[in-house]
Amino acid sequence: MNFVVLTAALSSAVANLYFGARLAFSLARGGYLPAILGRLSKEGMPVVAVLTSAGGMAAALVLSEHFKDSLFVFMVGLSTFGALFAWLMTLLTHLAFRRLHKRQAKPYLRLGPRGPWASLAGLAASWRCWFRPGGFRISHHLAGRHTLAGFYHSVLLVWRRARPHMPLRGVSRDG
Repeated sequence: MNFVVLTAALSSAVANLYFGARLAFSLARGGYLPAILGRLSKEGMPVVAVLTSAGGMAAALVLSEHFKDSLFVFMVGLSTFGALFAWLMTLLTHLAFRRLHKRQAKPYLRLGPRGPWASLAGLAASWRCWFRPGGFRISHHLAGRHTLAGFYHSVLLVWRRARPHMPLRGVSRDG
């Protein structure tokens, strides 16, 4: 049994090493990461990206030993925040899509609920379960009042720049 578990763990580690390296290489080639990660060796291998990925895995190993009791919960909380934030962004984009099509009187295929309330209720229920007392402190910090307030103000700023001629409901332009 130990041989099977070790083989699976090693296989997963190698897959993650090369996935991380390929991702870093591609992002560097696209200009999203430093260009050095997108360089190839004389043999045509992305050595710098592989070594960087290996360094990240080594750092994760050291951190997992140093923070044995809390790192797993930290990582789960961090990934939960990312998932719920992506869901929120998708929902807001969908609501904007519906509003635009309603204004332009364009028909669209309705597969979900007729209004946004069911989606919003599902999101609110997920967030309520997520904010229950427990070990997801990093998630609570990331989605804290200040982060959400900053996000809200960023959305308003983008909205105002995109539509400078349309005032917000209940807000005067004078301040």
